[in-house]
Amino acid sequence: MDKKGNYFGILVTVVMIFGQMSHAANSYVTEFGITEGNSVSEGFVFIDSRYVESPYKVTRKGLTLYINERKINRPTRYVGTPSSVGYANPGILSIEERRKLLRALEATRGIYEKHLSQGYGYLFSNGGGHFILTPYAVAYDLPDVVKLLTSNKPRSDKLAELKPYNWHLFMDVNSFVENFYVSEQLMPRLKSLANKLLRIEDFHTSESIVDNGFVFWDGKYLEAPYEIERRGLGVFINGEIIVRPLEWPVKEYDGDEDPKIPSEINSESSINDEIVNDYLMKKHAYLRKHNAIDEERQIMEEVIKKLPFVTEVKPDSKDKSIVHIKTTEGLTFSQSLVSMRGREVKYDKDSVLQRVEAQRTHFQDALAKGACYLLSSRGGNTRLATSSVVDKLIPMIKILRSGISPGEKLLEIQNSGVNIPDDIIKELVTNFSASSQLETRLSKLSKPK
Repeated sequence: MDKKGNYFGILVTVVMIFGQMSHAANSYVTEFGITEGNSVSEGFVFIDSRYVESPYKVTRKGLTLYINERKINRPTRYVGTPSSVGYANPGILSIEERRKLLRALEATRGIYEKHLSQGYGYLFSNGGGHFILTPYAVAYDLPDVVKLLTSNKPRSDKLAELKPYNWHLFMDVNSFVENFYVSEQLMPRLKSLANKLLRIEDFHTSESIVDNGFVFWDGKYLEAPYEIERRGLGVFINGEIIVRPLEWPVKEYDGDEDPKIPSEINSESSINDEIVNDYLMKKHAYLRKHNAIDEERQIMEEVIKKLPFVTEVKPDSKDKSIVHIKTTEGLTFSQSLVSMRGREVKYDKDSVLQRVEAQRTHFQDALAKGACYLLSSRGGNTRLATSSVVDKLIPMIKILRSGISPGEKLLEIQNSGVNIPDDIIKELVTNFSASSQLETRLSKLSKPK
């Protein structure tokens, strides 16, 4: 047989395979029907490394889930990759197993829709599994990730800088980095969410101006004077957010009644189902109010063991407040036995406001005394006390201004005795630029009085 014949045979085989897959998919729709989702304008979705524009509709067709008609491979309602091959191959399952899968998909569809309506973000991998971002991570981490992935940095650098976010633990980040794409809709939506989470209407603003001290943001010197501002629940210096807003409003439980396990929780439930989370939070609240921490830990371990979808509970080898649980689907999760919420910190409106205002005045007072802050958009916060500015900051700036290589600068600063995290030093080495104001202010400090 000639090559043309071989190619024709291969083509026929491929067409037959896809035809069988299409027939199987259609048969599942006939058997199990379709659930049309509601249109959700909130939330953020990435599928196969591409941003999917809002609004979103999560739909189940047979035994397949879609968001805006984009297929979700092997969907799960928790963070991770499913172990069951049934998601990819329903044909190998019995009728009862397919019905069980249907119930799991319906629960998953509902979780996706609800989380999106609350502003969560989903990163779906084409190989299965996903990573979920809270609204706060979406608003304050995702802009930096977008900036990184749309930059001209080498692929290896992007993967290295992405690693601290831990996406690689739950999905294939390699293809995500290589094929990353966003539309013009994304960034304005992220900015809008960030402003919303500040809760300015509820907590208003306060500010002060300080013409002293030194502030570096992502390795760049911010010029004085410093406007230290509380916008709602966030703290800013010269427009850069240095304290991200606290969660508000906080869902709390009075802890007056000892909750019983709801009948809706069964062997097919997930640790991330709302009814499970609600039950565990109510249990924690009751135990906080009536028991010491050690008692709460012991009782919660027994509570978790009795969850019908939990098959195994193992205490952590280092932290007795954490257990590792295995579920009926063969998946493993870590779960805390102690909730500190409500034990030491108050979450009423006045208490939350006082905490954030105290953070603002902390920066204000320290800078007024001449301290230096090395801050990062990723949440890093290092302070050099006033007494350390002359003997640590000035030598460090001298190294940064020198003509040696970036690697040599990094080593010299690390070996200079400054107690600064390596990621902050790397940002300084990478992003530091000359500033006449900085030079003038440092020269005044170095002159003998």
